[in-house]
Amino acid sequence: MANVLGKVHTINARETTFFNANRTYDRIITDIPSFENRWPGTQGAGEVIDNVNAVIHVMNNNMSADGTATLSMTGIAQEKFNAWFDSEHNTTWERVPESQWAMFRPYYMNKDNDQHLWGRRDDWTFVESFRKIGSDYTIDYAAWPGIQFVQEGGDQFDFPPDRSYIKYSAFRAPVHKGINSANEAQQWFQSQGIQYQELYNETHGVWTVGNWEFPGFGHMKGYVVMPSHSWTEKVHIPARWYPHGKFTQDVIAFADRRECSNGLRTQKSVGGGNHRFTMLASWIVATHTNEGDNILDPFCGIGCVGAAALIWGRNFEGIEYNPSRSVIAENSMGKLMEFLNR
Repeated sequence: MANVLGKVHTINARETTFFNANRTYDRIITDIPSFENRWPGTQGAGEVIDNVNAVIHVMNNNMSADGTATLSMTGIAQEKFNAWFDSEHNTTWERVPESQWAMFRPYYMNKDNDQHLWGRRDDWTFVESFRKIGSDYTIDYAAWPGIQFVQEGGDQFDFPPDRSYIKYSAFRAPVHKGINSANEAQQWFQSQGIQYQELYNETHGVWTVGNWEFPGFGHMKGYVVMPSHSWTEKVHIPARWYPHGKFTQDVIAFADRRECSNGLRTQKSVGGGNHRFTMLASWIVATHTNEGDNILDPFCGIGCVGAAALIWGRNFEGIEYNPSRSVIAENSMGKLMEFLNR
C-alpha cells in the first residue's frame, strides 16, 4: 500500500479562497453544520447557508472527473442545497442511486415483545451521495467486512424483525430536542408497561430514565445505519473500536499509546458526545470510497473521518475552525502517518 497523507487546516471552510485550482479531491465526506442558534453564540441561519455554499463551491471547482460528495445535512442546510441542486445552476451533479441512509442510536428494547426505541442524533442524521452526471459510481455496501466477536454490554444486539417493531425518537429541526428533553424515553417505557425510575441530569437540566425493570433492556451503544432502499442492508456498528478490515488489532493497540493522547486516543474514546464516531466513519470510508482516494472533510471536527480514511489507505484533508478540535485531528493524522507509513 502506498504511503498515506493527512493534513488538517485550522480555518473556516467558508473561506473559499483556500480552495484554489491546485486542490483536487475524489470524495467529499462531511456532516454539514445545519443547526441555527442551537446554543448561545452558535451560528445563525446565514452561517448555515454559507456552510452549504462552501460545499457547493468545492463540488463545482475542486473535484476529480469521477468525484463524489457524501453529505449529511438537515433543516435549512438541506433546503438550501436542494434548491441549488434542482436549479438551472447545477449542470454537473446527480444523485447516486440507492445512496440515501440515516443513522440511528438504538436506545431501548422490550425483551418480551421485541419492541425497540431508536433515537435520532444531530450528526449524520440524513445522508445521501452525489456524482457527476454520467458517472457509474455506486456505493459498495458489500465492501463492509463486518465486525466479529463483539463483546457484550450493549455493543451488539439482535435486530427486530422489521421496521414496524421500532419506535423512532422524533427529530426536530432546526433545533434538535433530544430524547430526554422531550420525555420520549419515559413515554415509551410507559407504553410498554415497564417500570423505571427518573434520574435528574443537573448538567443538562433534564430527567432521564434509569433502573428499569425486566423486560426492559438498554442498548445505548453504537450506531445503526439504515439505507432507505433496503431493510436487509442495515448494519449495527459499535461505538468502541474492534478489529475489522484495515482496522487491525495493531492499529487499535497503537491508538491506546500515551503518545497518542489528545489525538487517536481521544477519537477512540466512546465518551464525549457526538464528535467521536470513528467506527461509523470506518463504515462510510469502506463503502463509499476506494483505496488511494483523496478525501476532503470541510467540517472535520476532531478528525474521525480522517482517521478512518488513513487507516483504510486513503488520503485526507480536513478543515476545522475550532482550534481545540483541529489540534486533535492534526495530532491524529501525524501519529497515523508515522505508524502506517513506517
